[in-house]
Amino acid sequence: MARTAAKPTDERRDEILHVAEAHLLAGGYKKMSMAALSKTCRISPAHLYNFFPAKIDIAAALTERECRQLIAAVRDQSRTGKPVHRLKRFLIAELELTFAFLEENPVYFEVLERLGRERPVEANKLLAAGRLYLSEILDAGCAEGRFMLRDVPAA
Repeated sequence: MARTAAKPTDERRDEILHVAEAHLLAGGYKKMSMAALSKTCRISPAHLYNFFPAKIDIAAALTERECRQLIAAVRDQSRTGKPVHRLKRFLIAELELTFAFLEENPVYFEVLERLGRERPVEANKLLAAGRLYLSEILDAGCAEGRFMLRDVPAA
């Protein structure tokens, strides 16, 4: 009997994340289970664990994806103009888009809190990604003489 070809790893991972997001949004983090995900994806639990060793890893991947999309949207709204105007648009866009996302998807607030407790390094990496672009704006403003920033000593 011929075996069916396995899906490429990236495609399977994306499928798992798609299914996981549906489960997450439908029932919250606590009700999302690895067993239910493997059943919906029609893969064995062991195969699911090859992609994501724990449920929190799936939540982290989903949150990272959403953060990347949010950062891209904020970047788009603050890409051009003088640094002072870019900074203002960046801050407003980040606040408005984050608020709108969490208002539409409140379960991600729970996921972010859990990530902060269980995986603080990963949570900080998510925050750092957005701050990199903020640093670019501030550096441009300093280069133009618009911002006078001084190095803040490490605590």
